[in-house]
Amino acid sequence: QKTAYEIRPRDWSSDVCSSDLVTTADAYSVMDTYATIKLLADAAGVRPISLLVNQQSDLTQAVDVHRRLDQSCRRFLGRSVEWLGHIPQDAAVTESARQTTPFAIQSRHLPAGLAIEQVAMRLLGTWQENKARDQRAA
Repeated sequence: QKTAYEIRPRDWSSDVCSSDLVTTADAYSVMDTYATIKLLADAAGVRPISLLVNQQSDLTQAVDVHRRLDQSCRRFLGRSVEWLGHIPQDAAVTESARQTTPFAIQSRHLPAGLAIEQVAMRLLGTWQENKARDQRAA
């Protein structure tokens, strides 16, 4: 896995239709995410860039992380960052990691599992819309 500072435009495949990034609320993660967005904005052209805020139980704070990144990107990069969602802090995730068991299988009904399901549905919907658009254009 490459950090933002190791990604080069030539690494970015031309057939990728969007860039979905994950960050946490800590300052280093947010700065690294901004650096990644800056590199992707140059390489990705007009492709959408979406943000998922991870390990943030408070929705208001997760939305604030997105808002601050989006404002910075609009101001300095001339592009927006779409809201993909947030995954709340969930003790079941830590416990599953300790047991080396995928938490989404065991804890699908818990907050983090439900949030991941919602994000997956959003991504699937976007993928289906893009596929239908491409088929109409062909």
